[in-house]
Order: sequence, then C-alpha cells, then structure tokens
Amino acid sequence: MKAKHVDYKFFILGNFAVSLLISAFCFKYANFGPGEIFFTSISLISNTIMLSAIWLVLSLPFFFARAGRYFVFVLYSFFQFLLVLDAILYHLFKFHMNSMVLNLVFTKGGLQAIDEGWGMKLTAVGIFLTVFLTEWLLIKFSLSSKTERKFRVNYKFLTAAALFFVVVDKAAYAWSDLKQIPFISRNSVHLFLYQPFTMRHFAEKYLKIKPRTEMKVKIDKKRSLLNYPLKKISVSPNGNLPNILIILIDSFRYDMMNPEVAVNIYEFSKKSQVFLNHYSGGNCSRFGVFSLFYGIYGNYWFPVLKEGRSPVIMDVLASLGYEFKIFAAARLTYPEFDRTCFVNVPRKDIYDEPPTDIKHEKDEKTALKLIEYLKGRKGEKPFFGFIFFDGPHGSYDYPPEFEKFKPAHL
Repeated sequence: MKAKHVDYKFFILGNFAVSLLISAFCFKYANFGPGEIFFTSISLISNTIMLSAIWLVLSLPFFFARAGRYFVFVLYSFFQFLLVLDAILYHLFKFHMNSMVLNLVFTKGGLQAIDEGWGMKLTAVGIFLTVFLTEWLLIKFSLSSKTERKFRVNYKFLTAAALFFVVVDKAAYAWSDLKQIPFISRNSVHLFLYQPFTMRHFAEKYLKIKPRTEMKVKIDKKRSLLNYPLKKISVSPNGNLPNILIILIDSFRYDMMNPEVAVNIYEFSKKSQVFLNHYSGGNCSRFGVFSLFYGIYGNYWFPVLKEGRSPVIMDVLASLGYEFKIFAAARLTYPEFDRTCFVNVPRKDIYDEPPTDIKHEKDEKTALKLIEYLKGRKGEKPFFGFIFFDGPHGSYDYPPEFEKFKPAHL
C-alpha cells in the first residue's frame, strides 16, 4: 500500500458486488413464483444499493485523509463481516441482527452463555480471514494505476440505474401492500435492514386509489413459508356445535377482578371456570390477541401477517358452518387483526368504527351492537362472536360515575 492514490470507485463498486453476493442467500428462502422472483431480485439489488450508500456515507470522511485507505479497508471489512454474520444468523434462527444479538455479543459472558465450541470459533475466524482477504485484494487493485486507467465509470448511468431499482422496489412493495398481495411483499423479510414503503393514506387521498380492505390473494400452502398447523385438525361430525363468544378487555389487570372494582365480572366469575395460571403470549395487544387465536408464540405474528394466514380455529369453525360476527371498540386495522385473526371474515361482519371519539362511549356502543345482533339472530346456524373492549388500554377512560381511584396530586 505504498501508492499515493487510491481509485475508490473500483473499491466501492467491488464491495457492492460482494455485498450483493452475500445477500443473495435470500433466494434460498423465497418461493419461485414469477412475482416473487421479480420482487426478490429487484429488492435484493435495491436493498444492497441502500446498504452500500450507508457504508459509503460512514466511510466518506476517510476518503480525504492521507492514511484514509487503512480506515476504509478496516471499515468495509467490518461491514461485510457483519453481512455474513447476519446471513448465518438468519439461516439458523430466521431473524436478523438485532439489539438482543448485539447484547449477547458485547455483554461479558454473553457468548459463553451459549456454550460456543471450537468449531464455532474456527468458523468465525475463517469467515473473518476470507472477508479480510477479499477487502485486501480490492484495496490492492484500487491502488494500482493500471486499474484506474482501465476502469471507467459512467456516474450518470450508475445513479440512474440505482434510482431505478430503488423506485421499482419501493413501488412494488407499496402496491402489494395497497392491494394486499402478500406473496410479493413477504420476501422482504429475508433482507437485512430492509425498509418497507407504504402509501395507503396518500394513494387514497391524492391518487384516488382505494386500498383493498380484504385480502383476496391467498398463498398456496405448498408455497408457504409457514408450517402451520403442524397437523390437520380433525373434528367429530356428530359433535355438539355450541355458540362461542369471546369477550376481551384489552389491558385489564387480572388483580382488579374483585368485588370492589369489577363487581359484575367478579360475580360472573364465581359461576365460571377461572384460569389463574394462564400467561399471555406477549406483552402487548398485538401478540396477546395473536397467541389467543393462533395458539403459538407472538413472534410468529410477522410471517403470519405477511402471508395473511388465518388461525386454524377460524378455519375449522368456518368448515363447520359457523356464522362470524366481530365487534371492536378500536380499529382492527392496527394492529392488523383484519389481516391475521379475522382475515377470512367478510368486512360486512366486522364492526370496529363506533361513531364517537370518547373511548368509554366506544365500548358502550360496541356492546350495544353485540346485544342488538344477539337479539336479532335468526336461523339455527351456530355463531362465533368476538367483542373487543378498549377502555383500559393506553389513555385509560371511564364514565365519571365509575371513578374508584383518584390519582395522587403533588
């Protein structure tokens, strides 16, 4: 590295090619329908362009320093090593580098906790040396004056091409989100630091394109990335078909089900089964409701949402001829229960827009809608009902006459 001049354009484009090659592992997990091949290819190039732009910006100050090539060499070695580690991590656990992984690596005793053996250590050293050698070759060629003479770059063409791939990628993702086409956008999850782009509100307000509220496109189970359920559910054809009603109070504290606070619920509990050792599948509404319906851990929410897979209980009840009615005091579009738990329930059978902005009034109007439905039911079909109360969630709201505890004043 005695040369005074470094042809950084060769080095940067060479690193782009290396990053593209490493990130191409995503094809291993993508299914090979025409739309999926197109989106995965475009998004791979687009995401690599954006990652390369980040690497470039972080390294830019060193390009102008006399010994800057040494720092650039080290930085890009670290970037590529990070990409390789992320690919391995995704292959093993199906999630990308995150704060939990960083905490494991940088916390004293973290790596020892997973009992890493010599095989893992040697693999890590081998990967690092391979990345180090690749970067050394790229910087070596970049220092050559012959490389500079032979390697010509059309910057206008490269910039236009980069913008083209990024725009097409984000437009494809936005369109798949707008029109609920899960087999396109779901493959973005395989890419490290992929940034999704949505425009539902903008498209509806300014482009007059109405977002699809019901998921029409279904993924064939043979092309699914999910193995859910593990076994087909069998139901006795002669079994009883009871009506089912789930009443869910979001963020309700279990220790408040007592005669002082929740009088009616407490009285009802005395003639019911009460499960005191139940644990929620998550620490928020999204994962708690998800695990209630799907019977699996909350972290499966993301692939289920990408594919629009309905819970097996809803599929079984539908096959048995159940009538569905869903009532909610909060919009079911966020979290996206309309695209997960109730994805196969027609919009006409979902009530989630009570005509008021006051939370406790929303709960009341939602309850009255359920009562109205139950009183007006006709026919012998069994029904599945779900009602979602939102009053205790977030900005806790209740009618003034029900005030029990007053906040302390300083």
